[in-house]
Amino acid sequence: MNLGLDTLASLYPCQFVAESTLLPVFMPLAPGESLLDRFPDQLAAILDRLGAPTTFIEDERAAMADHCWSKTASRSVLGVMNDFVFLADHYRRYHGQPRPDLVELSVQLSRTPCSPLFRTHANPDRAVTALIDDRR
Repeated sequence: MNLGLDTLASLYPCQFVAESTLLPVFMPLAPGESLLDRFPDQLAAILDRLGAPTTFIEDERAAMADHCWSKTASRSVLGVMNDFVFLADHYRRYHGQPRPDLVELSVQLSRTPCSPLFRTHANPDRAVTALIDDRR
């Protein structure tokens, strides 16, 4: 079976992780040319599901207006990303969902303890809550 790049991209999500909170954001890779334009909406949906106030979500959107994307040099972040990929695959198999809801997947994985956060908040969802509280 020969799958084109567009088909492959529709089957596999991409992953972003915030370095400060380790919040995972899974989203569809395809269409690739609009990936960065679609990112704020995906992040907003995840933050909303985590119970973030609308003002916080809008502030995050505004902060993304000027952005610079780059690959991480942090081995800790790469390790966490690898763990999230492993857990996402397990989640998909356990729930029998070849294409799970990526917002729900991101929210579920945000509850995962992450060793870089053990001294502070332990989980990405708690780190986001603390960030929200700090901005109040």
